[in-house]
Amino acid sequence: MDPVEEQIDHKLPLTERRLAELKSDLDNNQIDNARHIESYAKKLLKNDSQHQQLIELLRLNASAQGQIYQVLVQRLQTVTDRSHLFPSQEVRYQELLDIYQAADPKFFSDALSDPLNVLADLSAGELDRINADSKPQTLAENQAQDFGYAALLIGHPGFGSWQQAGKNQYQWQWFEHSKMLAKSITPASISYRDWAKNRDYSFYADIGRALMTSVFIRAEQQQAELLLGEDGAFAEQRRGDNDLSAVSLVLKGTYHRE
Repeated sequence: MDPVEEQIDHKLPLTERRLAELKSDLDNNQIDNARHIESYAKKLLKNDSQHQQLIELLRLNASAQGQIYQVLVQRLQTVTDRSHLFPSQEVRYQELLDIYQAADPKFFSDALSDPLNVLADLSAGELDRINADSKPQTLAENQAQDFGYAALLIGHPGFGSWQQAGKNQYQWQWFEHSKMLAKSITPASISYRDWAKNRDYSFYADIGRALMTSVFIRAEQQQAELLLGEDGAFAEQRRGDNDLSAVSLVLKGTYHRE
């Protein structure tokens, strides 16, 4: 047997077990930021009648039904059942390693900070951001544009994708289950070029992208980045993280645009 295939055969059950353990942690309220999401959502639902559906959508991420956990499940299914899609066994093995690391409970808690902090921003300052500086701080520090309440989720593969809209142009499209987020961004249509040039800090884009992005979506991102060159979204790491886990801090230190 090919040695890389042997490594895959060894790592696959370990990754399946880790995802199952992460699901159990979510089911039993053992993930810190999942608990914060549930707490913030309950508080907002009492007082915010305008954003009820949006709050419930983000609240899903306190559970294994949430978008961020489900992306890991889908990626593992692709590794397991659609191996022919990968350009090589080495790439398939790396995808498996990335999923395994992304399912680390401390890292996963940090990854939940993006939907959690959308809830915090919806509270207009009543609820503090977690694992990130306040929105006014990060906007000022990064000289960023405020794209609205859902700005932290633009570019996040759990909530949408960049779709080609003409030659050398990409527009952000929310997935069907996340379309309500479109009402919480300004302007309503976000081009990759505008987002890349003016985006603020998010955990996904500035810390977790290497582990939270499938090899296929990474290729799409690289294509869009090539069009922009030095003005690409990931050419410069934005600042704004706060009190991250050790595993996320290690990843932060290895940030690169690819």
